[in-house]
Amino acid sequence: MENLPRRVPQVLATALTFIVAVMAWGSGEPEKQVLCPGTPWATDLYVIRGQNPGPSVMVIGGIHGTETAGWMVAEQLIQLTVVNGTLVVIPRANKPAIARNARYIKHDLNHSFPGRADGTGEQRLAYEIMQAIGRYDCSLVLGLHQGRGVHGRDAKRSGQTMITGIPRATDDFPWRVVEKTNTYIRNARDQFSVYIYPVAGSSSEESVGKYGNRAYALEASDAYPLRTRARYLRLLVDTCVADAGLRLVGNPAGTAGRRPHPAGPQRRRAP
Repeated sequence: MENLPRRVPQVLATALTFIVAVMAWGSGEPEKQVLCPGTPWATDLYVIRGQNPGPSVMVIGGIHGTETAGWMVAEQLIQLTVVNGTLVVIPRANKPAIARNARYIKHDLNHSFPGRADGTGEQRLAYEIMQAIGRYDCSLVLGLHQGRGVHGRDAKRSGQTMITGIPRATDDFPWRVVEKTNTYIRNARDQFSVYIYPVAGSSSEESVGKYGNRAYALEASDAYPLRTRARYLRLLVDTCVADAGLRLVGNPAGTAGRRPHPAGPQRRRAP
């Protein structure tokens, strides 16, 4: 062993990682990787591959450390089985901010994309997330957030929204999934809305610009208790991934087993 080249351990480690990834393919078991390894910003990324081909979808929780519902829902997803396609989940993107219950540490992660390989912690983290989006060829990226108020009651608020920077004539995906999600939410005052509000440097805007995919911010209202926030957010996530063609099973906290309200969703009254 003393005479082995120094690169041999590195080669063996790479080979072992490859073997583990191959064994995890289609097994339903999450393949875990680490972004920003060996730094205070290290965070886990999980890849769950289905046995059948399909789309690749990324879900990011914990972009802001104070938005608990986002990482709660993301952690639920890694317990599911993927039937077709690939689910990539980063449950707690900004771990230092979550630990401090702070929105961010030095730079707002959701304004730091596409990031810098040699930047601050949040800038480097944004860079590695962007690289992962490309590496797994994600056709849909969902950032999970919390927003203030309810947009359907006050257009200046971002709670209960699916945020996009693209008009409906170009991409009707948000309107389609919001309409479907709202069939599970009886009270019109609690329903989701589409909010056209491009955010420079966000994961969604930069992902669309670099990869030409679909990417959105999903915002549950902080006006609700945490469990309610998480439930609404999970409903919207489930509808998004299903509409994109990714099939998940083992879904007790989401829309599986639920039925749209028999009377249909209430219509909002004009203000």
